[in-house]
Amino acid sequence: MRIGICTDHPESVTQINTLLDDVARNSGIDISQLQIDRFTDAESLLCQKEGYHLIFLEIELPAMSGLEAARQLKSSKDAPLIVLISKSTEYCMDAFDIGVDGYLREPIEPTKFTRTCMRLLIRLTPPLTMLRITSNRHEYQIPVRDIIYIESIGRKSIIHTDLFSYDTNLALSSLERTLDTGFFMRCYRSYLINMNYISEILDSDVKLVNGEYIPLTLRKHGQMLHMYHQFLCGHTPLK
Repeated sequence: MRIGICTDHPESVTQINTLLDDVARNSGIDISQLQIDRFTDAESLLCQKEGYHLIFLEIELPAMSGLEAARQLKSSKDAPLIVLISKSTEYCMDAFDIGVDGYLREPIEPTKFTRTCMRLLIRLTPPLTMLRITSNRHEYQIPVRDIIYIESIGRKSIIHTDLFSYDTNLALSSLERTLDTGFFMRCYRSYLINMNYISEILDSDVKLVNGEYIPLTLRKHGQMLHMYHQFLCGHTPLK
């Protein structure tokens, strides 16, 4: 796994390295498999021909800002996961618009760093959490990280992943309780969305990274925006 750290603060590099080691050990990741490269300016990062899986990117950089670098990286074909770092929260909504995957305020709080990393590493490492269901008289174990969204139709729930959709007699409310991982959001009475797959929250819809649109109730629009904003910033979403 290739990880980039782009900041001109040596103390931040040291702290992120230490925290990454802790997260890797606690989650069973082989530290020797982590290739970590360090940059002090955004231009050097963007000039790298080999892509990164995860980048920690300082916003307040000389010459090109981290926000502009993130915008360019997120527009690329194989966009990396990006966590922006800043001494202020004033850029959080701009980061949200770009589509970054996390936002940490300096000095970095270890608990928030760990929560953010664990949320992202589940997308980069083999799945460990499985959802066990019965569908059409067959039993399946579905990696939770692969679930894009679940919809309720009549008395059934349909679990959508990138490759398959599974019908189950489990109620959406029951699945919501089972999947209480901090990643799922009830945006409408009949839909449960994995926030890792949200591309954009619009006025009356949620756009997913696969191009699908899920209806969003206007009554809960502000609450949903707040939940997703908290999710991106590494906090546990509000219930």
